[in-house]
Amino acid sequence: MVPVPREVAEAPTPILPEPTPMPKVLAVEAPPPASPPTKPERALEGNALADVADRLTGLLCRELALTEFQRVHVVAALRRREGRIQEYHRQILAAGVFSEGDYDHRTGRLMLDSYQAIASVLDSFQERVFSGMVAESRLGDGSAFEIPEGMVITQ
Repeated sequence: MVPVPREVAEAPTPILPEPTPMPKVLAVEAPPPASPPTKPERALEGNALADVADRLTGLLCRELALTEFQRVHVVAALRRREGRIQEYHRQILAAGVFSEGDYDHRTGRLMLDSYQAIASVLDSFQERVFSGMVAESRLGDGSAFEIPEGMVITQ
């Protein structure tokens, strides 16, 4: 048995401060209602893209066990893609012409660019898993565009 110095054996019990009572909340004011967006289709489009990015980030964090650095990079890559898709949607609306082939090609390219940006921060095991997810279409991150009435549609 190791002898314990007398000072340690007889150390006083620390005195903890009295807990501070929490103030009572009598009423909580609700924030004022937000003004409705002037163009609901655009507001919904942005939210839908953000929801896809958030869902996809969560999926990749779970499936790939991302580090914080990787998660930040994934979020940035998806936000960049989201902004570019929204810009492309604005260009289509301004032109008044929707080309299905061009849309598929350009949004596919934007998605591929984001996949490459994501893969650039993954280790080799994570990259193999991620490539498999992309190849099997497990990400479910396609881009939709609501065609307004009166828009010219080309193949």
